[in-house]
Amino acid sequence: MNKSELIGMLQKQDAFHSMQASANAKVDLGGKSHSSRANITIVKGQGIRIVFVPLPFVELGRIWFTPEKVVVTDAIHKYYAELSYEEFANETGIQVDYHAVESLFIGRLFTPDSPDGNPLRLFNLSHDSGMPELGYRKRDIDYLFTINTDGRLSSVSAKSAEQKPSGVRWTYNKYTTIAPGVFFPLSQTVVANQADKDKIYRLTLDMNDPSQVQNVDTSLVLPKVKSNYEKLSLQTLKELFKKKL
Repeated sequence: MNKSELIGMLQKQDAFHSMQASANAKVDLGGKSHSSRANITIVKGQGIRIVFVPLPFVELGRIWFTPEKVVVTDAIHKYYAELSYEEFANETGIQVDYHAVESLFIGRLFTPDSPDGNPLRLFNLSHDSGMPELGYRKRDIDYLFTINTDGRLSSVSAKSAEQKPSGVRWTYNKYTTIAPGVFFPLSQTVVANQADKDKIYRLTLDMNDPSQVQNVDTSLVLPKVKSNYEKLSLQTLKELFKKKL
């Protein structure tokens, strides 16, 4: 299969418009880990919300990804952090925009900007791992998409081109059908590292019965932070989370 045929096959899977699911989540913030239930809502092009609920009626925190920003809340201490994607990159070493984040969560190919309006031209096809791989470089970040034998993504990696790189790797285990012709990854793991810190951050999500929702409440993916929450930097919020783990 050549490059254009492979990309065309991957893009045919893009009838996704929304999803809701519960999940078993495990978070590792650089040494200590915590397991929790999570409720996930995704509305294509509008936002993603993840609510961590370790016990019934006990909320640990929330994460919203919107086209403009990332919002993280700590429901125990009543803190929150709000960042643009540029600030998110400075804090985490991971350079992404909303389209990339959404595509990663739903297991889809995302394409780089291209001055000639033909972004697919920028992909390179290789088989170095024994499986088809599509790669490109954008803003000194190397992206690599590995495709499994079913023609779906098995992993996506993004790594800076520095001597000691920062990077993130998103892997997918199983897919399920949430609507006719619409596939969604049942299990996904995100591993990130920063070049200047010997720490690895990991998030694992094992989905329970994800479904595509016809009339999803789109207000769920709009950040709602209570007025009595104090605003902090993401780094300070991460330190508070680690103290609780």
